Amino acid sequence: MASTFESKKNAVLDISRKLAFKCIDGKASTAPEIRDERKKFVRSVEDRRDAPTLINQGGSSLCGPAAFMYCIAREKPDDFAAYVLDLALTGEGRLGNLKVMPGQIRLCRCHGK
Repeated sequence: MASTFESKKNAVLDISRKLAFKCIDGKASTAPEIRDERKKFVRSVEDRRDAPTLINQGGSSLCGPAAFMYCIAREKPDDFAAYVLDLALTGEGRLGNLKVMPGQIRLCRCHGK
């Protein structure tokens, strides 16, 4: 699995590649800035893979998903890292039989739909 992680890591670091999550690159920048941001992102994935206690939802109400990802990172660290890199590369990821992909946003009745 490590070679899969390494190939995905290299794909994320390739600044000529368009990523699904634009926030990694931020606003229009120079190539060195984009490269630095991607290196920071990959380093943060590796840090969380190696020390799952770094996974923290902060002040958001996402403690359930954060706890789930902590368990995955603790039990299957390379699967966790590959999953996160897949999300950055394609916007989709797979953990075992669980496939995570974007869906249609459905608004509640209070927003007219």
